[in-house]
Amino acid sequence: MELHLETFPLVPVIEDGAKTIEPMATKNGNRLVIDCAANLSTIHSDQIRFRQSLLNLASNANKFTEKGAITIAAHHGPAATGSRSRRPTPASE
Repeated sequence: MELHLETFPLVPVIEDGAKTIEPMATKNGNRLVIDCAANLSTIHSDQIRFRQSLLNLASNANKFTEKGAITIAAHHGPAATGSRSRRPTPASE
């Protein structure tokens, strides 16, 4: 799988995804909640795959939620560092 990495603004992609999923959420009696930090700027990723992942997660949440809330949240956090971001090395290496 080839990735097409680019830097793009995060909030418009989240808002677009929310507009796409909102009719399905309403049909299930769900409400869509967007919780994004006001100071979010850009992300470096494959925009198409990021959007598709967001839609898949939101669609699954909607599929298993009835008359509830689906929240999409994005906030600044520390960059992934330390042992949590590394793949474990097998003992034989």
